[in-house]
Amino acid sequence: MSERLIKYYFPTFETSEESIRERAVISPPMFYLHLWWARRPLIGSRVTIAASTVKVEKEPDKKFLQEFKQAVSLLYRNKRPDRPAYNYSPNLDWVFEHADVKSARLLDVFAGGGSIPFEALRLGFKEVVAVEYNPIAYILLKATLEYPLKYREKLVKDVEKWGRWLLERVREELAEYYPRHPEGEPANYIWIRVYRCRCGKLVPAISHPILSKENKYALKLDYDGERPVVRVVKGEGDKVGTGVKSLNCPDGHTLTSKEMSAQYRMEMDRWEKEEMYGHHPAILAAVKLSDGRFVEPTDEMVEATKRAGEVLRERWQEFVEKDLIPTEEIPEGDKTREVLLRSINKFYKLFNARQLLTHATIVKLIREAYEKILNEGEDEEYAKAVVTYLALAHGKLLDYNSVLTSWDSYNKGSIRDTFNRHAYRMGQDFAEGDLLSKNCLLEWALLSNVGVVSALKKIVNLLKDAKGDVKVVLGNAKDPSLYLELGEFDYVVTDPPYYANVQYSELADFFYVWHKRSIGHLYPEAFSTELTPKEDEIVVNKTRKRDEKWFESSLKEVLELVKASLKPDGIAVFMYAHRSLKGLKVMLNAALDAGFIPFAVWGFASEQPRSIHIVGKAAVKTMLVLGLKPKEKETEGIWDANLRAEVRKAIEKEVERTINYNLSYSDAILMGMGAAFEVVGKHWPLYTYDGRKVDLEEILQFASSEVSKLVLEKLVSAPLDQATAMYLMARVVYGEPEYDSLRYLAYGLNYDHEEFIEKYTSASKKKDGTKAYKIKPLTEIKGEGKWLVDAIASSLKAYLSNGPHEAIKVLEDHGYKLDEVTTKFLELILAEGEPEDEEKMAIQGLLMLSIRPNGIRIKKDRIKTLDEFINE
Repeated sequence: MSERLIKYYFPTFETSEESIRERAVISPPMFYLHLWWARRPLIGSRVTIAASTVKVEKEPDKKFLQEFKQAVSLLYRNKRPDRPAYNYSPNLDWVFEHADVKSARLLDVFAGGGSIPFEALRLGFKEVVAVEYNPIAYILLKATLEYPLKYREKLVKDVEKWGRWLLERVREELAEYYPRHPEGEPANYIWIRVYRCRCGKLVPAISHPILSKENKYALKLDYDGERPVVRVVKGEGDKVGTGVKSLNCPDGHTLTSKEMSAQYRMEMDRWEKEEMYGHHPAILAAVKLSDGRFVEPTDEMVEATKRAGEVLRERWQEFVEKDLIPTEEIPEGDKTREVLLRSINKFYKLFNARQLLTHATIVKLIREAYEKILNEGEDEEYAKAVVTYLALAHGKLLDYNSVLTSWDSYNKGSIRDTFNRHAYRMGQDFAEGDLLSKNCLLEWALLSNVGVVSALKKIVNLLKDAKGDVKVVLGNAKDPSLYLELGEFDYVVTDPPYYANVQYSELADFFYVWHKRSIGHLYPEAFSTELTPKEDEIVVNKTRKRDEKWFESSLKEVLELVKASLKPDGIAVFMYAHRSLKGLKVMLNAALDAGFIPFAVWGFASEQPRSIHIVGKAAVKTMLVLGLKPKEKETEGIWDANLRAEVRKAIEKEVERTINYNLSYSDAILMGMGAAFEVVGKHWPLYTYDGRKVDLEEILQFASSEVSKLVLEKLVSAPLDQATAMYLMARVVYGEPEYDSLRYLAYGLNYDHEEFIEKYTSASKKKDGTKAYKIKPLTEIKGEGKWLVDAIASSLKAYLSNGPHEAIKVLEDHGYKLDEVTTKFLELILAEGEPEDEEKMAIQGLLMLSIRPNGIRIKKDRIKTLDEFINE
């Protein structure tokens, strides 16, 4: 019976390297069509799909694995490809020979930004179906998958044509609001929020005075009588307060964050009553010119902003009647509270007057473009496709042209976008882009190398070999009728949301209210509601009273529906963007309860780690891949000694195989866990002899314990004490483990995880909402305990302070020797633990004293590359 390759093998190191490289310079083109908050690497998606579809009759040999990596472009002519791997098309002849994709249907029920369906099309699937609940992601999927395949190069030419038309018309209509500066072309405008101190003085909140670290421009506060004047200077400038926390008046008073919020709220309420639309308590402080210099705004520039406010007030009723301005209220949500506290309670309040005039004009012109395209003889569907890309470009502009942007002083200085932090956040400055200068913000969104036209052109090119059909569906993954309508699938590959990681619908409302006005009439199925739908969004959200239990229950519902939609021999693969064991536990629990048998667990890095040398560590494997197959019949099992022995045997076999494939120890841990749950899944649910239902936590503890001991044996064959073993595993295998990993590891090694955290780790840091711990270097451990790791720590410190003889003496005083166990521990830390200068020097010094009985220096083990392994 054939198995999928993913059961035996996944090229984790190469996939990690290429996934990281993919985002290192310019991201893949669909990533810069429009902002979406969860983008999965294309090459990671491709490898996952391919490994899940390629069939093997037995454990694959080295030659086959090499062929696979060449077929998916992880290798190009037996070498790492010159460019990021996604730029190369997969070898479809090889794929068709080893996989059934030409006749297969693939479903992604959480399609988001479209990485999975995009790569499925490139791999030659007969049909790919992308389902998405969020309307913004839905139109983005249309623009990423459907329109490029349907219209190809003609679409690229016409989007560029109408993009240039839009840019020209915007410049014509808005020129008076963007006057030139006598010293050069403006590129960006920097605004500073202003507050009134209790003493009556107006104080600009210059919390970040540096404008450009590279060119050394900054802001300096001055006063003309009682009127504040912000100067642009060369040098350090003046810092007035600490961001949103406090503000220091030059006369010695301090405004707290609560006082600033209350004052902002009063000003916004007052201005709304006075119909001062688009006003914010802020002053235009500086202008960045296109040559990189910073200057103070001219009187004409300040007057132009005032004139924009006057025109907006004069034409407000007209704009509202023509539905060009978003007057919807911002709903209370987990990510909207900060702006609501300041009475920014309607979407138009997220923009100043000039920004509102700009965006309303663009909405109007996108509508005009649609009518003009029809008048040129194109059909409605094609005209709709063209203006969709104009709307997406407008979305890019919106992200960089609101009062929630901020100024980033890094290098030459630039605008930091609205959703830099996945929330509606307000700093004390904001920025807007010029619209008249060459390479202005709108031109960047449309025509630059990361603009919509360039993105579309590259997408069309990447899809040049795709021959399958694609269907983009706006739907709810929890709706049974959706699956009945779509029919059966050979594969379901998807990337579900994770708890409260991203509040998609709350954030997408920012774009929804504008896109509804520009292209909403063309997508009635997507824009029929006031704001994005939220009721069935599968995220934890306190405001909507959606807790973790609700999330887990919803995930189980989806898995049950996915299982029902699969053909009898079909498989599901869930890519889970979370590194914690808690994430794996959630997925396993839902999968087992839904009637799936897990048969593969892998992980790869999808984010840039601090060092390329740690891409094999568990801590940087931010993407979990879980392979699932439907259980043929309902079963129940007994969690007894026989089943535990079966699980143990499966773990041993999988750990051995993974290491024999020259994969990392962290791969061995994940696949060992996967082997355990494949056995468990065949018998799930499990009970004890006295009828107690076995909790998944109990299985995880048992499996983690067995896997940890096996991997430790592979690392160092001699026995180690509990603390030393845990230190070695935590540092060499995990890197920066999160709390649950340490807890399970400690359980397996019979050591107190809280004691380990206190003695051997630095302060925890939050990553993806999960505590992660940095393992202390040996030279920072107090060394007061009885364990080998403590003795080595004391010895290394003695080496640094008093030399080698004292180091040996300290080691022996602790009851240890520089024997084979000690040297093996030190070699592993040196090779895999990323020691820094001082610790590295001390370890190397101790190892120089280490001699085998025959006088030969102990040779450091090194894991061979796959190429070396194959060519032996």
